[in-house]
Amino acid sequence: MAAGHCGLVSFWLQLTFGDSAGVAQLAEQLFCKQQVTGSIPVAGSIADTGSNAETMINQEGDVDAQERTALIRRYREGNSAVVEAYRDVKDEELDRSASDEWTPRMIAHHLADSEMTSAIRLRRLIAEDDPVISGYDEKQFAEKLTSDRPIEPSLEAMRWARESTAQILERLTEEEWQRAGTHSESGRYSVEDWLTIYASHGHDHAMQIDRSRGRS
Repeated sequence: MAAGHCGLVSFWLQLTFGDSAGVAQLAEQLFCKQQVTGSIPVAGSIADTGSNAETMINQEGDVDAQERTALIRRYREGNSAVVEAYRDVKDEELDRSASDEWTPRMIAHHLADSEMTSAIRLRRLIAEDDPVISGYDEKQFAEKLTSDRPIEPSLEAMRWARESTAQILERLTEEEWQRAGTHSESGRYSVEDWLTIYASHGHDHAMQIDRSRGRS
């Protein structure tokens, strides 16, 4: 990503997170080291190489309580960002992409797959001792499971996976925040890593939907 783009991202993050400088810095590190075409490398983007963002994360240390609160808020708001990106979408838009990325229909079903999977991952990290978290081929899921399915049930799956998971996040103890397992592709994988990865997942794909619809 060009240095000038990182500067714009930094400015946008400061506006988004306001006084929570730690969150803005952490998010900027993810954006500027890993970002492509307007988002953390999201599945189905034009620069997606098949690697999940979670396998590329550069761990920068612990996240403090203020940063967690901001990340949880962003996680909860991700569903609204996706709903807004699909506002007034027409049937004929669902199976084409103006940006040569995944189509809006593929993105909707990916979001259901990813959000339900991530919700279970978090629960396993909290409830099990040193669980092994398995990766999966997001591209293969999207290509094989999309067909002509309506998007509404998948968007509802994302909505409620996020809402129920946000309720868990808001109630975690300090000890629970430090729990971790092992990701099959990236190694040590903690509750804090999970939140850092998924806080912006909805927003990233909302921008991808806008690009696919030719709106950005």
